[in-house]
Amino acid sequence: MLEDLEDVLVRADLGVTAATRIAALVGKGRYDKQIAPEDVRAILAEEVERVLTPVAKPLDVGSAKSPSSSWSSASMAPARPRPSAS
Repeated sequence: MLEDLEDVLVRADLGVTAATRIAALVGKGRYDKQIAPEDVRAILAEEVERVLTPVAKPLDVGSAKSPSSSWSSASMAPARPRPSAS
């Protein structure tokens, strides 16, 4: 189970180091004991927050630029078939 958790965290782009540490925290002192899903969620939430907090940036959607004005409806129109050479 811990290996699966670590794989999921790596695929979630948390990085190998963070994924290994989080998986170890989930399994710490549990040696073949069952862990409740709520406990796993709580540990994951705390550790993911700890990993992401230093790099978190606010999302500013108010100053987002609109798509490039160089795109026009003419450039998006389907190509017209060429007349045949017959």
